[in-house]
Amino acid sequence: MPTNLEIIVTGFDPFGEFSVNPSEVVAASMPSTVDLIKLVDEVEGSHAALSAFTLSTCCTESWQSLEAELKARADRTIVLVMLGLAEPRSDIEMERVALNLRDYRFADNKGHQPPVEKIVEEAENALFSLIDLKSLKEKITQRGCPISVSNHAGTYVCNEIYFRSLLYQKENPHLSKTLFVHLPGSLNVGDCSDEEKLSIMRATVLTLIEELAKESLQEMEMLA
Repeated sequence: MPTNLEIIVTGFDPFGEFSVNPSEVVAASMPSTVDLIKLVDEVEGSHAALSAFTLSTCCTESWQSLEAELKARADRTIVLVMLGLAEPRSDIEMERVALNLRDYRFADNKGHQPPVEKIVEEAENALFSLIDLKSLKEKITQRGCPISVSNHAGTYVCNEIYFRSLLYQKENPHLSKTLFVHLPGSLNVGDCSDEEKLSIMRATVLTLIEELAKESLQEMEMLA
């Protein structure tokens, strides 16, 4: 039977010089449900629904779309994992902090390139993920998946939607877990084909989702 827990995974459409965005491909490849039997014994036979969406690489449309999906699920406990492309990087990286800052070095897909400014004028200068990323990294790597932690999500659309999501979480406790994960342009895992690297990214993201779902289930049990 289903639980009250739902997982949302997002990726972005291609932008700039990129004809394919791996975040979109990986998000779309996620299963429609996550089995919880192996995660928490007390919910044997249960599953959590997983919804995957592609967001526009646009500073306004991306948050409008995601916020609508979150509000439509206000009666559910949500784990939100957002994926994006960081082409210069070579590792899968979980982002610890989002800056209240726009500083686009090139326009988004709708032509927006605002001046250097705060995303939300009255908000804090930065928001941190509430997830213990050091512990999460250890759990994921122990399961054989490569992942690391980053302290800078950039100042483009990825950072903006992360900041807005963390701000939403502060006022909406039904959003239990919020995390942004940057996927590399070329994963540094040795002599592998592009398809093999994509498979590793898929497996790592799914493992991350399972660990976050487990944490949320344990917290829900404590509050019950």
